[in-house]
Amino acid sequence: LHLLQAQFFQVIPYIPGAVGIFAARQLGVGALGAHYACRIANLAFFCLCAYFALKFSGKFKVIMFTLMALPLMVFMAASCNSDSFLFALMFLMFGAVLSDNFDSVKAVVFVVCLAVLTTCKRTYIVFFLLLMCIPKDRWQVKLKDKNISRLVYLAFAFFVLILFYKGMEV
Repeated sequence: LHLLQAQFFQVIPYIPGAVGIFAARQLGVGALGAHYACRIANLAFFCLCAYFALKFSGKFKVIMFTLMALPLMVFMAASCNSDSFLFALMFLMFGAVLSDNFDSVKAVVFVVCLAVLTTCKRTYIVFFLLLMCIPKDRWQVKLKDKNISRLVYLAFAFFVLILFYKGMEV
């Protein structure tokens, strides 16, 4: 059962590439075409996440775009491995943290990205400390709202469950 659990979470970062390969195979393309379809699908997912990260990032758009447009980052975004997925979620998470106001939508984006990143590689748990970098005047999340507080509790419970599920070994 432990091997099955580990295999499930290792599949998540490959979903965009697998969709590209599936589409190429449905079109009757060979192995090379499927490889390029995987790369294009990974790049499309990265671009989608980069768009929202830039939309969130406020006055840090130029810095975020510069980091996203580095040649190595573009190469990694269009590769057939899990790095494009992980980098996309990291930029989305950084965009949420760097936003002008940290509202409930950005909090949900941050928690979901952190949960997925942590399930893929447990060393990404340190990104939780990014929440401490947000100045108090930019916090727009109101925990008095019942739905938001339930969401935060649910996200925290999900996060603890993931750590239990993975065995809490680093």
